Amino acid sequence: MIFRIDLKLKRHISFANIFPNKELEKIRRQCLDRNELAPSQAIGLYLKNQGVQAIVYTSVASAGKNVVVFLENTGPGEVILFNRSKVLAQISRLRSVR
Repeated sequence: MIFRIDLKLKRHISFANIFPNKELEKIRRQCLDRNELAPSQAIGLYLKNQGVQAIVYTSVASAGKNVVVFLENTGPGEVILFNRSKVLAQISRLRSVR
């Protein structure tokens, strides 16, 4: 399923590119390790608690980029989900398959 999300955020961070700082790059690589989720979860929780609204990161499963949005740090009009009813219907169908 493909859908469009428009984000109008003020506080976000990207892990999609290599950091010039060696220590930050080490943290970025740990967060992108598909076999160890603890570093990415800890950094994500820290950033969420600091008010960061979203993190962009390189997909570890395939080509492209992904984004995680902390909805609790966003306000009205900052996250716009197009075809919302179709997306929610598809999510409901996927849940019922489990």
